[in-house]
Amino acid sequence: MAIVRQKYSGSTQYQAVFDLLARAATEMRMVSYGEVFNAMGLRSGNHAGREAGRLLGEISESMVGGGRPLLTAVVVNQSTRLPGAGFFDLASALGRLRKGASEEEKRAFWEEECEAVFDMSWPG
Repeated sequence: MAIVRQKYSGSTQYQAVFDLLARAATEMRMVSYGEVFNAMGLRSGNHAGREAGRLLGEISESMVGGGRPLLTAVVVNQSTRLPGAGFFDLASALGRLRKGASEEEKRAFWEEECEAVFDMSWPG
């Protein structure tokens, strides 16, 4: 059963963001939400955040479905250098993170997910 309603799968925006994240993972670096907006051709704002979240959700669901770590773990807020709440909410919905996890559990999960992402071979 799909958690995220597909809108971007197979689109040029999906591929551009996937490629951006795969490249960052290969280089063992983080990506800002602003970089995701740019890859999607969006300007910052509520609409951009909602649409980027939706696309990142589709990528996350695809990763879990393929038995891979959440590639979207490399996307962080430029100020906090942490992923947004949506990352953790979706990880819980996808069964990767315990519902009601503490902030410490969320942080540990994210760090482990980043390590797993950095250890994988990504296309590109």
